[in-house]
Amino acid sequence: MGQFPALTHDVIEATNPDLIGFSCLESNYISCLEAARWVKREYPGILTIFGGVYPTIRPEIIRENAIDIVCIGEGERPMLELCMRLSKNLPYHDIPSLHVKMNSDVVRNEPGNPIENLDEIPDIPREEISPYFGIYVGRGCPYSCSFCSWAKVREASRNHKLRLRSPRRVLDEIARMHEIYGNAFGSFMKIQDDTFLTDKDWLAEFLPALHKEFPKLKYSCCTRVNLVNEEVSTLLEETGCSSVALGIESGDEKVRNEILKKNITLDQIKHAVSLLYKHNMKVCGQWILGVPGEDISAMLKSMELHRELKDVAFTHICTPYYGTGIREMAIRQELIAPDLVISAGTYNTIVFNYPEEHKKMIKIIYALFPLATMPIDPSYLSNYSYFDRHHGQRDVNKPILMDHIFEKAFSDTLGIV
Repeated sequence: MGQFPALTHDVIEATNPDLIGFSCLESNYISCLEAARWVKREYPGILTIFGGVYPTIRPEIIRENAIDIVCIGEGERPMLELCMRLSKNLPYHDIPSLHVKMNSDVVRNEPGNPIENLDEIPDIPREEISPYFGIYVGRGCPYSCSFCSWAKVREASRNHKLRLRSPRRVLDEIARMHEIYGNAFGSFMKIQDDTFLTDKDWLAEFLPALHKEFPKLKYSCCTRVNLVNEEVSTLLEETGCSSVALGIESGDEKVRNEILKKNITLDQIKHAVSLLYKHNMKVCGQWILGVPGEDISAMLKSMELHRELKDVAFTHICTPYYGTGIREMAIRQELIAPDLVISAGTYNTIVFNYPEEHKKMIKIIYALFPLATMPIDPSYLSNYSYFDRHHGQRDVNKPILMDHIFEKAFSDTLGIV
């Protein structure tokens, strides 16, 4: 917000827009709302539209004075139709997927049909934005983990289908990335889809073609442990996959399956990790700490499983986003206020009303997690590059690494003991 007014003023004066859009997660909703309020104060004739995950599952935000329109679900078609009608000065209150203010009332239109053929959607205009070496091959997820909003998004947008772009279209976009980024792109690409290995037939067509056309390109991907088998692991290795992010979440069976709704077993976790190691890939484990109903013993089970798996740990503190089962559970247990909007500290801040001693233990285990597989050797204790290469924490940086992890964590531990 410090730079927003000056920058936006210049853009508005240069372009004279009819419409300004805000793409929102819950974590940036408050800042988007502040920006929209500024727009309405300075340029009351410009329409504002909010879209994205948070507006889709909480469309009642349209009650805010600064918001004129809310888009439910995917925005390509409704936004295009809205802009076409604005350009012709036509009414737009009946466009599918849009909730629109009309005088003192709100018109809530039904969700439109999602785009079945994702090849119809233009590529990201990469030449107009900062370099971005990631790519999405599809949209959707068939699972319903309780810490994720996706199940609620499916329900709100009536969009239940996992859709993938054609392999040819994805390969053409990668070729375009080579043209735009040149040598800067030549060695690595991140496939961003949460459950990349879901469609085995699609993979069997896409991955060999990827390796044939870009034989030097390495890539990483994300998936679930139940989707990893010998055939898939072999295919990943043969086509240049260097690392796989796995949603392990917890070493405690009850936390992982009864609370987080992962529906994966310990044997499945160990089998998937061993297969990926066998085929020379790095495993990046995704872990969640501070889950409602999780005691210290359960958190230590996670650390012990991490020690056994020897994965590169990406550790998160449980964040109860709007529309998740975890949030509903936390409200029932009076761990958070029903009207809480999470706007800061995502994944590394405790927002639950836990006892102070429990909060301290969560913070300690969170800080110590990347040390669990570290060799006990004095030379490592001041070796910053080890942490650069191996730890996955979001909020630890080199200048304060020793203070953050060792001095604070161990002093807090001694105090509690």
